[in-house]
Amino acid sequence: MKNEDLYWLAGWLEGEGSFIGKSGNQTKCTIQAACTDEDVIARVATLFESPYVKSNRRSTDRSHWKDVYRTTLHGERAKILMLTLSPLMGKRSQEQIKKAVDSYQPSKYKFTKELIAEIKSLSGIMSQKKIAQKFDTDRTTINKIINNKYADIV
Repeated sequence: MKNEDLYWLAGWLEGEGSFIGKSGNQTKCTIQAACTDEDVIARVATLFESPYVKSNRRSTDRSHWKDVYRTTLHGERAKILMLTLSPLMGKRSQEQIKKAVDSYQPSKYKFTKELIAEIKSLSGIMSQKKIAQKFDTDRTTINKIINNKYADIV
């Protein structure tokens, strides 16, 4: 990442981003970004090398609200980016980053073809959240496996 992109991202995340570590019984390392400006989230997503999505409005009484666009970065890549960004951030963000990085425990394994088949067989029986807990991974990883978008196969 070029320095000007890194500095832009640090400034933007300082105001609009979230750095997340432990969540419930899972140890994640996640950077979340949300904004009503699609071009801004598109830039963040490009720097994350992650897709972005438009959030659906949950209620018709909020139909006058602007659409919200979101992107996230998880796991080892998020940890590395957090450590890179930390010296550029304010005290509160540095504390959030430290908590997230300190609590992070990478997945114990990459998934084999057999485990992928087992996960897919459970997808009609259990929620993705429950499957993720069973295999000590993120729900997004389970979603990628179920939708044939997972690449880390041993």
